[in-house]
Formats: sequence, C-alpha cells, structure tokens
Amino acid sequence: MIRRFSTDRSYEVYTGKRTIAYNSTNALVRNPTWDIGLQKTGFINESGYCLATWIRTAASLIGFGFAMVQFFEGFNRMEGVKPPEDPHLARYLGLLLIGVGTLALGVIIWQYLMVVKHLRSEEFKPCAGISGMRPLFPSLVVAVLLCVIGALAFFIILVRGTQ
Repeated sequence: MIRRFSTDRSYEVYTGKRTIAYNSTNALVRNPTWDIGLQKTGFINESGYCLATWIRTAASLIGFGFAMVQFFEGFNRMEGVKPPEDPHLARYLGLLLIGVGTLALGVIIWQYLMVVKHLRSEEFKPCAGISGMRPLFPSLVVAVLLCVIGALAFFIILVRGTQ
C-alpha cells in the first residue's frame, strides 16, 4: 500500500462526504519520463508535529534541566570552589528547562489526542477508521509518563529550594 501511494502522481479518497485529492510533491514521481517503482516516504516539515519527536525533545529538556540543577548544587558545595554570585541561577534555569519540556509535552499530548479524535470521526472512517484499533499507543503512554515525571521533578526542585 505504501509503495502504491508513494509512487502515484495523484490519488483521490472518498471520505463518505467528499473526495479528497492528494498530489505528489516529489518531482521525480511527477516526471512522466521516470518510472518510479519504490521510494522511501522521506521527510516532511509536518513531522515536527510527531509525538515521538516531541517526546525526544521534551525528554532532552527535562533531563538537561534536572542534570543542571543536580550538577551545580553539588559543584557549589565543593571545597575550594568560589561561590557563585547568584547561587540560585542554575536552579532557575533548570526549572525553566524542565517546565518548558513538560509544558510542551502536555500541549503535544493534547494536540495528538485531538488529531486522533478527528481521524476517528465519521468523515474519515472510510479511509482512516481501522476496526479493532486499540485506543492507547505505547508512544502516548510514554509521553504521559514523561509529562508526569517532568511535573514531579519541577515541583520537587521548586519546593526543595524554598526550604
């Protein structure tokens, strides 16, 4: 199926209410002198909206923010190290990174759920409705767990710093 759709110059899908036309943006596929039999699906800018991409980005932000807080707190307690002018700067920056990662992940989870809900609507049922499809996906479970971990890390560091 991927082979057929990725090598067609155009394709039309009837959704039950209307017909949606898809046209290839690949110049080689559109060129009538080339006979493309197979291709990889490639990269598109819209992949930036992919849940897995955002999980990776959020995990990096949350992890780096947490590591920054831990490293500089330990570093500032070492003997012979000149105390920083603002001892809380690393903590604030770490909290910012953890907060941004967690918030971004929360937003993308919400967006992902809205897209899935839309694709399961009656309008897309003929082309996207797969019977027996499970409602939870591993990437969604990972995203929710990472969001909870990020929120916990944020509040633990925030509360620990006020003591």
